[in-house]
Amino acid sequence: MLKIIYFIKTDKYNSDGECPIYAKISFRGKSITMSTGKRISNERWNSTSNLRGPLRVHKEKVIKSSLDSMSLLFETKFNLLLKNNSVINLNDIKRDILGKKQVKMKSKKKIGIIEIFDIHNKDFEKKVLRQERAAASLQKYNRVKDLILNFLQKNTEWIT
Repeated sequence: MLKIIYFIKTDKYNSDGECPIYAKISFRGKSITMSTGKRISNERWNSTSNLRGPLRVHKEKVIKSSLDSMSLLFETKFNLLLKNNSVINLNDIKRDILGKKQVKMKSKKKIGIIEIFDIHNKDFEKKVLRQERAAASLQKYNRVKDLILNFLQKNTEWIT
């Protein structure tokens, strides 16, 4: 399952002697590392058992809360992908959490409405097989696709 470990990089301390806190996220033998944007002194990190022991300083409590929120956000996005039987790519989740847009490969191919219906109907068919949706609904979606295809074939000026 998903595993998240927090650690500090002691070689990257700032003028206040605080080190950046990083997260290592692992799943099925693959892992990524990302900065949390938080800093703490090496002494406080060690004395609080990596923020797992009793916390007395307000700043440490805030950092711990922030790390817990980050873990929850990562696990939520992970579980959503798992629930939808999607391909789990840790880098995609990382980009999503950091608010970065995914770089798309340059593709000249345009997707049309019939291709969109094909993608939708194949996905819907999987849900019907898992008994999450009704088979009658799938028949209706296929019928709509056929009607649109007939319309487009009769009215070629609509096809680009």
